[in-house]
Formats: sequence, structure tokens, C-alpha cells
Amino acid sequence: MLATPGIDKDFRFLVLAVVKQIEKAGQVLREPADRLREAIKQADDYIDLLKSRIENRCFSSLRQNPDADTVNTIKATNVVTTNLERIADFAVNIARQTERLKNPAILKPYPVEPLVARVVETLKIVEEALNRRDSELGFQICRAEADIDALYQSLFEQVLRELSGGGPPADLVTAIFIFHYLERMGDALLNIGEAILSVVMGERLKIRQYTALRETLRTSTEGGGLSDVGFEAIWGTRSGCRLGRVWEKGAIEERGELLFKEGSIDKLQREKEGIERWAAVMPSLTPRVLQLTPDGQEASLILEYLGGRTLQEIVVGDDEAVIEEAIERLEATLVRVWETTLRPAPVNANYLGQLAARTDDVYRVHPDFRRLAEQIGELKSPSFSELLDEVREADAALAAPFSVLIHGDFNLDNILFDTAAGQLHFVDLHRSTDSDFVQDVSVFLASNIRLPVFDPMVRSRIERVVDRILAFARTFAATHRDESFDARLTLAMIRSLMTSTRFELKRSFALEMFERSVYLLERLAAHRGRPWPQFVFPKDVLRH
Repeated sequence: MLATPGIDKDFRFLVLAVVKQIEKAGQVLREPADRLREAIKQADDYIDLLKSRIENRCFSSLRQNPDADTVNTIKATNVVTTNLERIADFAVNIARQTERLKNPAILKPYPVEPLVARVVETLKIVEEALNRRDSELGFQICRAEADIDALYQSLFEQVLRELSGGGPPADLVTAIFIFHYLERMGDALLNIGEAILSVVMGERLKIRQYTALRETLRTSTEGGGLSDVGFEAIWGTRSGCRLGRVWEKGAIEERGELLFKEGSIDKLQREKEGIERWAAVMPSLTPRVLQLTPDGQEASLILEYLGGRTLQEIVVGDDEAVIEEAIERLEATLVRVWETTLRPAPVNANYLGQLAARTDDVYRVHPDFRRLAEQIGELKSPSFSELLDEVREADAALAAPFSVLIHGDFNLDNILFDTAAGQLHFVDLHRSTDSDFVQDVSVFLASNIRLPVFDPMVRSRIERVVDRILAFARTFAATHRDESFDARLTLAMIRSLMTSTRFELKRSFALEMFERSVYLLERLAAHRGRPWPQFVFPKDVLRH
């Protein structure tokens, strides 16, 4: 039964009517008679009526505050209904295109029957798949799209050969349009299949993501059916990967939870390598990699799910004792990693080069940050790009005296702390590399500064964390005779603050970070010609 009362009968009639439309469209391609075309056009109104009735009942049901499972079923039903109507519209378009043919017999050599049959046989399992929430039937519906694409490609190539051989161009181009409407039915079936799978999983994913999840689970668990697992999306990541928490229903205690990531194979391969590199230093710090499954340019990654909360949640919402424990553990972890991986050879992080690679994204969000030079009388204010040029030489010259293993994206939400176990974890490690430890320090500081929290007590707590980590990093630098720490931190903070603005739509807040970047640039530019060890980082930029 569908979740919305009263639509079962309408839904069944809709599926039957759409199947009939496609069968008639197949007949029209073999016998382009006016009576068949007219029958297809007249049936379109009935299908539109059924679609509207189902849609209205779906929206009415949402007003009754249904539970999450019912909401997912209602949303999926509406997506399925919309795409069924779209398939019927394609049948109408085919009928109309056949009217343009000067010689209807031109279609006879083309084997359209397998394509029409594939659409019809797939439509006939839609009702059962949705009613039963059957993931296997959902996958069958999705797979039809690839089969239909292959059949269409064969027809398309046959038309091209006819065109090359001097066939009638007007009718052959019309034939391509007709076959393309059949191909688009496959796209609509894919939408239907994905919607049905979303009811099973409780989350809307693309078919390649469902496939990656299913195939990965088959090799990492005893089960493998999507009906046997729960999935909860995790939002807020900027890595470009689909991220979710996965568990086997009824078996969390036995197997534990898993973390599923799907995205670019290059990014996930780098993350796997980063995790393994960090695990070699501190095995408990990172999640275990359970499975990496390549799929062309994409891949899926199954990781051990780590407990705890992000440091951002802790800093914003916890008591002083928990914050103190978390920061102490963070400092001890960083010292151990930095000391273990330290290599006494100069390394330049190229902070302004990193910034240059991201400025276009900043300007797309905040075009007015492309600040132009201004002059009032003899007082001249250089443009942002001119300021960058003034300190570019310093950026090239200021190398760290040693390298360490850095996280590469050391934001508060990439650091987890499990208060019960007293355990710290790092996640999202695809940017890990050997570089200047100051880069991780600056990203951490910037992620505190940009928190949109303005309660005085919480803001004071955030600033104490900032002061603590800054003092800790400065002590580490002094211990290892890092005399250019302050100057490099300034360059790194320019990069971190400026690039952070591309994620902030509130202009006043973004402008504040931008102006701090400008202020730091001006301070560096003013110090040129003097020894860099004498430069002092202006810590007032870390205050609100």
C-alpha cells in the first residue's frame, strides 16, 4: 500500500494508461495512422488528470504532519508520478513527430521494438516496486536506462549511416527526434527507480551512489541488501563527496556503524593514503579503511564510523572542563605527530599561490572584493591584487625550516573528540601532506574566527581556545628555532581568512574577514626591507 490514502487506485490506473500509451507509440512507429495518433493525444488528458489527483493528495497528506517514513514515501510517489506523466508526454511527442514524415515507411528498417518493449516491461514493475519498497526491483528499473541508451545508440548510428549514404535528410532527422524521445523515457525511468530506492534507504541518492553503497556493503558485511541497512546523510561537508552513516538494521551492537563516502576516485584515493599515513603515526587517531571500491572516475569508501562530537560542537556548546580536556588532548596529539614526522629540510607552503587558486571562487560569491586602487589627494590605497604583488616576494622567501605531516584541512569540524573514551580523531584527510605546520594552525584559528556565534560568553570561550592554540604553536616554533613563524602565520592567515569568505553569504561577516586579510597584507608590505624574524603577528585580528 502507498503511504497516501486513496491514491492506490489512481496510481494503478496511471501506470496502466502510460503502458498503453507506449504500446500505441510503438504501433504508430510501424503504422503511422491518424486514428492511432488521435488516440494517444486524447489519452494524454486522462493521464494528466490522474497525475494531478495523485499530486494533490500527496500535498494534502504533507499538511497532516506525517512521520519521516511517510514523508519519504509521499515524496517518492510524487516523483514517480511526475516521471510517469513525462513518459506519456514523450509518447505524444512521438505521435506528433510522425506527422512530419514525408515517407512514413522510412522507419520500417529500424528495430524499435526492443526499445519499446524494454520501456513497457520496466513500467509494469513500477507499482510493485513502490508498494513493496523493493530495492532489487528499484535497481531493475534504474538499469533499464543503460539498456535503453544502448538501444538508442544503435538506432542513432544506423540513421547516421543512412544520412551519409544520401538518404532523405528531413525524414532521417525526424527519425532521430522520434528515437530520442524513446531514449528520454529511459532517463525518466531512472528518476523513478532512484525515487523508489529513496523510500528503501530514507535518503535520495543517485543510482551510482546506491550501486556503490550496495556493492561495497556486499564485500564488507554479511548482508548486502539495501533493505537490511539504515542510511543517514551527514551534511555540512565541503569536500564534494556524498557522506553518510550506515548501519545494519538490528545489528549495530554486533558490527558497529560504518561511514560511507562516494565521490571522485582521486580524492578518495588520497584520503585512503592520508588515513594510512596518519595511522602509521597514531593508529587510534583515524578511522580504519574497510573498503575502497573504484567505479570509473568515481569511487566509494567504507570507513569505520568514529564516535564523538566535532570540536566545533564542543567549543560552542560544552562546559570549560570538557573544552580543556579536548584542547589538552589536541595539543598532545599535535606534538607527537609533529615531532615524529619532522624532517629538517626547508619547505615552502606557497600560501599566496594557494590563495590565487581560490580567488575566482571568492569573487564569484563577493564580486565587490575585487578591490580597485583608490587615491585621495596624495594618499593612495592599493588594490587587493597590488597588495598581493607587494608581498609575493616575501611569500617565496619565507620557507619553514622543517616539514611535518599536516592535516591540510584542519577545521574544527574535522576534529572529533569522544569524551567517554577520552579519544581524539581526525577525519577528511585527503589533503594530508608534508608541509609547514603553520598551515594547519592558521586553518584551525580561522575556523574559530569565522564561527557565526556572537553570544559574549561563547565568543569569549572561542577566543580563549584561539589564544591557547596560538601560544602552543608559538612555543613549538620557538623550541625548534623557527624564527619566521610570525611572518608565515600572517601569510597563512591571509590565505585562510580570504578563502573562507567564499563559504559565507552574509556580506557583513564576509567583509570582516576580507578586511582582516587586507590588514595583514598591509602589515607585511610595510615590513619589507627589514628582517622577517622581527615581524610580530598582530593577534588583534583574531578578536571580534
